Amino acid sequence: MKCLREAQTVDDSLLLYKELDSSSKSSGICNELLKELFKLGCIDDALHMMDEMLEQDSNFPPDDFTGEVVFGVLGKQERHGRSFADNEIVGLVTKLCEHGVFPDAFKLTQMITKMCWHRKNGVAWELLHVVMRWGGAVAVKAASYNALLTGLRRERDTQRMNNWVVFTCCLFLLGLEHSLDNTILKIILRLNEDVRVIRASSW
Repeated sequence: MKCLREAQTVDDSLLLYKELDSSSKSSGICNELLKELFKLGCIDDALHMMDEMLEQDSNFPPDDFTGEVVFGVLGKQERHGRSFADNEIVGLVTKLCEHGVFPDAFKLTQMITKMCWHRKNGVAWELLHVVMRWGGAVAVKAASYNALLTGLRRERDTQRMNNWVVFTCCLFLLGLEHSLDNTILKIILRLNEDVRVIRASSW
């Protein structure tokens, strides 16, 4: 770790890292280097390191700090380097969730808001469902729902709007409506009305 910190450039750090024996690598070392790689826009190098960490039986698997770094980057606007491809975003979040590393409510909402802002509602939809599917329900708060629903309504995404209406009806039938706050319920009711208007205008 000390040698990596004393390296003059990120290229020097990467060279030192690659020379390390697998048994000498740790999640802490990878996390520090990941943070620098993302900061400098070295996306491909960072993704390659993530692939190593996510390998089965890795000696240096991702931990909560890895999640802090990755989810934080995915929720912000890229300042350096290339942008993430949609499949890279969904893939990273999915693999981290598979390892039990979930975004907190704030970072999940950040990611969803960013995707919707760039009119990538499909990616935002998938991110929310990936987190829910792998058991990160603690991260799925009202703000995350609101961000996605607002994005769907802005783009008049009737198919997914319909799905949310059905989802909400199922919650009521199961007696789980308490899991939604009043803000979400109001948005969904408005979405339901929007769907009716769009359908009527298409007839």
